[in-house]
Amino acid sequence: MATTNIKPRSALLAAMPYQIEVNLKTLGRNLRIARLRRNLTTAEVGEKIGTSRYAIADAEKGKPSTSMAIYAALMWHTA
Repeated sequence: MATTNIKPRSALLAAMPYQIEVNLKTLGRNLRIARLRRNLTTAEVGEKIGTSRYAIADAEKGKPSTSMAIYAALMWHTA
């Protein structure tokens, strides 16, 4: 049986500093709360900022691979 060594696309994603990881998750949780308080779906917000509902869900989970542009647009449109 062959084993494969799959490397992450970025060394930063492989070894995210703990405090940054915590802050991204907190930001994502806060963005989700803001969206829900406005009674918006991920699809509605995604359409509003020009991305998919999956990108919105990834941002709300605090994934570090999500573009900073997505985070910025979410903060702008859910404020």
